[in-house]
Amino acid sequence: MKRILFGMALLPAALAGIAGMEAAPQVQQLEEQVREGDSVAMYRLSYLLETGRGGVVPDSVRADSLLRASAEKGYAPACNLLGYRYFDLAPDTMLMWIQRAATAPEPDPKAFNNLGWLLSTGSGGVKRDMKKALYWYERGAEAGVPAAMTSLGELLLDNPEVPKDSVLAASLLRGAAAKGFRPAAERLWLLVAPEAEQLSAEEAREVGLEYFNDRIFPISSPLFMQAAKADDPYALALLAQSYAQGWGVPYDYDHAMHLFWHAALQGDPSAAYIVGETLQQFPDAFADETTQDEQQRTAADWLAQAVEAGITNAHEAIVRLTPKK
Repeated sequence: MKRILFGMALLPAALAGIAGMEAAPQVQQLEEQVREGDSVAMYRLSYLLETGRGGVVPDSVRADSLLRASAEKGYAPACNLLGYRYFDLAPDTMLMWIQRAATAPEPDPKAFNNLGWLLSTGSGGVKRDMKKALYWYERGAEAGVPAAMTSLGELLLDNPEVPKDSVLAASLLRGAAAKGFRPAAERLWLLVAPEAEQLSAEEAREVGLEYFNDRIFPISSPLFMQAAKADDPYALALLAQSYAQGWGVPYDYDHAMHLFWHAALQGDPSAAYIVGETLQQFPDAFADETTQDEQQRTAADWLAQAVEAGITNAHEAIVRLTPKK
């Protein structure tokens, strides 16, 4: 088939808390702010010096010095990162800096999760204390930290030291999954899968759409697969788009087109439009998919089928197959 183009392990990533920072465009301004004692500028310039971004020549020695200076001035994200640097090296020092990050006047919410993780697991030489761990996980969850929401949800489901609350756990996991935190989506799927297996094709598709619109693709995709087994047209088209985009499943263009073809045969208008538009450019694109009778249908036939159902252009076709949020 021709290729056609158409329309966190929890601790290290969480403790670092800096991977998504973008390089500041005005390095000279940062240098001036650093000379004035600005702790935020120290932290940002430290990052640039560590990574070599923003046109800065890497200098790990100065980067470490600026990070420490920022932390000593009480900037919470710097305290959090400096604590991470001491993991496995000096447990007491690590814990001290992360506690400072969590208890600063303007705390770093990531530090809430980090303290919860350290206290619940005893990692890094920290003494386990589940009561304190729950407190910090709850602070992190309230602040919307996906890792904290996930960890708290898992404790509410599985930890014998914590009162079980599957309703709250599911809510926390769903909230974290909606923020794009894949471990939360994977854990939530384990929770909902047994019930999902009992759904009819239509029910599976509708529940899948709820997760799809929240962009929780690791759950929407298996639900669409379940409905697609019964040749549900819309589920086939949604699953096709998921493969075309790599949403919750590995990107697979050929399989996406295979699914679009079968969704069109079952009457989905978006799929019919995509098939028709594809055949306009590549008349033999679906030669491997079609029977002799099906080969008689032209691009115009498929487009007419889509138009009859209200899909008149590529944008309208794709909008039906795109998350609403």
